[in-house]
Order: sequence, then C-alpha cells, then structure tokens
Amino acid sequence: VNPIRVLIAAVPAFIAFWRRKQVAEYGDPVIDICVNLSVVGTGVYLLGMVTSGIMIGRLPIYFTLTNYLLLPWLINKTFDGKSKVFIKLMCYLLYFLYFYYSYDMLGVGYYRSEKLGLYYH
Repeated sequence: VNPIRVLIAAVPAFIAFWRRKQVAEYGDPVIDICVNLSVVGTGVYLLGMVTSGIMIGRLPIYFTLTNYLLLPWLINKTFDGKSKVFIKLMCYLLYFLYFYYSYDMLGVGYYRSEKLGLYYH
C-alpha cells in the first residue's frame, strides 16, 4: 500500500478527530458510523502498508467508501466562513494532484473521454 494513499484515506478521520466537538453536537448516528469506518479503513491501510499482503491492501476499499459521504459533510457542517472556502479549495487542489499522481503511476499513458471529446496523452 502506498503511503500517500494512506494519507489520503486518513483525511476524513483526521478532520473528524480535529472537529470532534462539532461532530458530537449534531449527534447523527450515520455520521458516527462513517467516522468509525473511516478510522477502521485507515487502520487497515496502515496494516497493509507495513505488511506485504496484497489482500490486506485491498480490504480497506470497503471501509473507505464512506469517506465520500463523510468528507463533504464534515467540511460543510464543522467549518464556517473563510475557513470552509479554504478547506474546500485545498481539498480540490490536493485531491486533483493525488488523482494526477495516481493516474501517472498506473502507466496507462493516456486519458480519453468520449463524452467530453478529450484526449490526454
């Protein structure tokens, strides 16, 4: 497991820990489950990073799917004003860089979108 992937997976868990008082104020059980699954997924990613098990490295994908729900909720509910805008911009920028890095690491060499008519080589 790539350490950069572990860092990316840990972002929602880190924000939830950092803003735990605001998360607790809402008391939403679905968000509590998502936070727990994010922490478990990050832990399994860490385990997969220090072991050589390929199967352990694939297992956290099932846990970290909840991050797609958790991260926008955390940004919208626990931040306000300029800090919310800053966090959103940083997430857009860093996730785009991560996408570009992981895409480049695949060795595919091109990206083609039939809908948009884009071809990237």
